[in-house]
Amino acid sequence: MTADGSASYTVTLSNFTVVDNSNITISVTAIDAAGNTGTPVTQSVTDK
Repeated sequence: MTADGSASYTVTLSNFTVVDNSNITISVTAIDAAGNTGTPVTQSVTDK
């Protein structure tokens, strides 16, 4: 946690299979020690 309350996270997903033409949405929300939630970070993965 930095002084301004921001935080940095790295999320790595490996060894998973996506069915053809399906979509996976990954959402990460940071929560600090006081229970405050940050803005969710969303990444979509599409297998065509």
